[in-house]
Amino acid sequence: MDLDLRSIQTLIRAFLGPPPPTSDPTREVPPATPVRFPTCAPQTERSCSSRGDGEQSLVALLQTIQRPADIQMSHFEALGVHVISNASHQEILPDASYLPPFEEWKAIGQEDVLGATAASKNPLNNGLFSPGVSTYQERSKELSIENTAAFRTIRRIPPPAGETSVRLGNAYEFFKNLEFFSGFWDDTSLPPSTNESVNENSNSNKGQEVPTHLQTYNRIGTGSQLPHEYRQHLLNAFIKLVAYDFGCNVNFARCEPRLILKPSNASKPPSYFNSSASFIYRTPTDRSAARSGIVEGPLASVSCRTTTVSPQF
Repeated sequence: MDLDLRSIQTLIRAFLGPPPPTSDPTREVPPATPVRFPTCAPQTERSCSSRGDGEQSLVALLQTIQRPADIQMSHFEALGVHVISNASHQEILPDASYLPPFEEWKAIGQEDVLGATAASKNPLNNGLFSPGVSTYQERSKELSIENTAAFRTIRRIPPPAGETSVRLGNAYEFFKNLEFFSGFWDDTSLPPSTNESVNENSNSNKGQEVPTHLQTYNRIGTGSQLPHEYRQHLLNAFIKLVAYDFGCNVNFARCEPRLILKPSNASKPPSYFNSSASFIYRTPTDRSAARSGIVEGPLASVSCRTTTVSPQF
């Protein structure tokens, strides 16, 4: 069978599908989404068990929630939620002695790291030892890399003249997910004037100094358009930098967590509350158990909000 060039191209398109969308540098970039953190801080002094007989039951109250906009302050009060704003890391952990002396470990020189690391390791309840000074300094150095230099390594862009490419090490996955954010959010590590000049360069095709494919920062959307999985993947990569050295891992739930509330009236269907979250598990020290997929936990659960507008109560 004889095929001409056009027929071959048609077959290739049908097999591979449509080409991926590309960003048009001449397209006007929408204004950035302002960063507004939630300001809701319920202050509940009583517990859920102190509710009177004449008050609405907790199940009936939660069943009034059909969407996030239906959440009111009364729901937090019924659950006994008490929010402490601007809490320090010493207040979050039950025993502050588990926190490393940050300033002391930062001041340790390279010649004293080996001895300080051996003395700083503490036994864990699974028979292993906690990471010491060397791991802390390594993670601090990796996370201190500038975003611009890290994005060049992610995109395999040659460094400027006189500079060398940075090695991201264990933080490679974190910066790879953070690089996805540069298409939707302004880089807060850069001065505002730098962000504005970069946006102006990306909007104009006249006098553009750096080609689009070589730019380390090129916002083409808004923060409200960022896919939810990007947020969760970035959070997982960040927590994994610390959790992995303690024998733990961060993964999405194998079965989606779901809260089912069954009403007393059988004619009314039960209410379902789904949650997109990741869980921190610990890997067993026994190799056969670890290979079988057995995990210990969950130790904690982490989730990202998908909304970019603070709720008003």
